[in-house]
Amino acid sequence: MPADALLVTIVVVAIFAFAAVLAWADRQTSTGRLIPGPSAEAHRPRPARRRPMRKRARAFGSASTQYRLALLATLHRR
Repeated sequence: MPADALLVTIVVVAIFAFAAVLAWADRQTSTGRLIPGPSAEAHRPRPARRRPMRKRARAFGSASTQYRLALLATLHRR
């Protein structure tokens, strides 16, 4: 095999190996794969505040429905 063809083969293999390493590194650092650190909570945007469920429950008629909605709101806040 001529030296030029051997050199081109080595360069092409090196480029594909480098691309495979980059793809692997991108997959490792993509969103959802990293373990969040303690400072990640401080930079997370706060969700919009909602009205308390107790105020919404008054629109429903029965007391049992109001109780269920208040219980769901309490569990949702935890």
